[in-house]
Amino acid sequence: MCFLCPITDELADLFLRTDSLGGGSPWEGALLPHLHKGLPAAKSREVFKAGISGVDIHCMASRPIVLLVDDDPNMRELLQTIFTLDGRFRIGGCAVDGFEGAMLCADVQPQVVVLDYFMPRWDGEKVALFMRQHSPETKIIAFSAVIDEAPAWADAFLVKNDIGNLVPLVDKLLAQSAA
Repeated sequence: MCFLCPITDELADLFLRTDSLGGGSPWEGALLPHLHKGLPAAKSREVFKAGISGVDIHCMASRPIVLLVDDDPNMRELLQTIFTLDGRFRIGGCAVDGFEGAMLCADVQPQVVVLDYFMPRWDGEKVALFMRQHSPETKIIAFSAVIDEAPAWADAFLVKNDIGNLVPLVDKLLAQSAA
């Protein structure tokens, strides 16, 4: 088990298996090449299970805050795992629907929100409009399997099948904010 987060060997196997979830998952193989570029699968699992290495605990508070808003519990867990393993981000919260995401954003004021479009209570567009009023500096990534082009309310857009490009997209948004 990782000392920084509650990750078990079973969870590591679930997310790092290149034939994950019977081979039909939209994120199949997305984590492995992104997290441990160039490492063979067995070595990547070993690094993962050993915990997050190379993270400077003294600078953890200065890491950018990412809020995750998706109604699919498996996708929320996958997103949380991706950002946790990267080690450069703090998870500001994981919301189960649009309304909860809007309230968390107003409270946490994250630098970036990964926002699903089609959710119960409030959809992504309604959430984004609320976030623009209550957290205007927050960058919003529309993250959807339903829409196929960037909506006007988002700063960036990513189809869920391209989840391996999420962290580089967050990096790009943060670099634009700093400039």
